[in-house]
Amino acid sequence: MHHVDQSSEHENAKVNTFEEKLGTFGWGSILILTGSMWLVPRGLLPNGTWLMTMGLILLGLNAARYSVRHVWDGFTSALGILSLLAGVGELFHTSLPLLAITLIVIGVLAFLIPRRENGLSCSDKPGQRCCEL
Repeated sequence: MHHVDQSSEHENAKVNTFEEKLGTFGWGSILILTGSMWLVPRGLLPNGTWLMTMGLILLGLNAARYSVRHVWDGFTSALGILSLLAGVGELFHTSLPLLAITLIVIGVLAFLIPRRENGLSCSDKPGQRCCEL
């Protein structure tokens, strides 16, 4: 039984290290994006470029998290989707109803993200793939 506890602790340490690296990569990407955008002369890039790229970074981080842990972060996924949509709206000079879209995204995520039952998230159950907030 002691061996199982050690392997579980080792697995948790690997997950925490992965999450730290993912967070560092995400913040680094966001800072590089923002600094680079400030250096580009105004009008050289299409409207909405920063928002679309930010959305792709957030969604990419969640895809990486899901590929390793089979868990995604609903909050940053929603932010990524909204950033992407807002950027596309700016690109095409369209005023999108972001409040309505936000409510729809939250509703869809509520359906997709299983609730915690008995204090366990579905990621705590062996062999089950899921999402958590």
